[in-house]
Formats: sequence, C-alpha cells, structure tokens
Amino acid sequence: MIYDFNDETFADQEDLELRLVYEYCDGDILELSEYMKKTIIKVESKSVSLDEFDGSGWYTDYPFEYQEIFRIQEIDDVTVKDKYLLMYTTEHPKYIPTGRILNLGEVQQYVEKLECDINEYMKEIEKLTIQS
Repeated sequence: MIYDFNDETFADQEDLELRLVYEYCDGDILELSEYMKKTIIKVESKSVSLDEFDGSGWYTDYPFEYQEIFRIQEIDDVTVKDKYLLMYTTEHPKYIPTGRILNLGEVQQYVEKLECDINEYMKEIEKLTIQS
C-alpha cells in the first residue's frame, strides 16, 4: 500500500509503475538520489490523528504541522507486530512528509510528550492493533 500525499489517497503498489529514484529534502535543497536505502512499509488504512483544535485550526505541536499514527502490517514484505508509523506532514512548501517507526511503548511516550489526553489517544491507537 502506498500513500499519495498530493491526492491524500492510498494505492496498491501492484497498480503503479515503480522507479528506484528517491526524493529528499535536506531542509533547503530538494535532491534526487538513486542510492538511498528504501524501506517499503505496508500500513493499515485506518489511522489516529494526533492533531488538536486550538480554537482556530487543527494541528500537532505547531500550526500547519500534522501527525498521525498507523499500525504497520509489513516492513520489506516481512509481517511485523507492535510496530507503528508516526507520520509527519506539513503545509510548508519546502518540506516533504517524513515518518518514524515506533513500538507501542515508544508511541505512548511520544503521546505523553505532546501533553494531550494520553488515555483517549492510547485507547484509539490500541484499537488499531485489535482490528487487524
């Protein structure tokens, strides 16, 4: 499963043409590289958004920045358990979406640092595991 950030949709990898060219941003310059290591992550389609409403808009930590948690099914075609993708997206034009792979304990520590309702978020995140 591949996520298209422009259309905000998921697609099956088998329906797409695959090219081994990777795009990344060092904070200033958008680069292309054929030598970067690739990791293919298959995630559940359902996620838990970490965004909070501040009275004028939804965001996580800073305005125009968003984070959500997906349960990972596979990493490089190997089935995994207790692994989650923390995906960061932003409306800032120079930055591309990034992510981190975490276990459930690390997810809980991360959510605690956000100083939001830990019980509410963890209950929803744990449902991602139960539904699989």
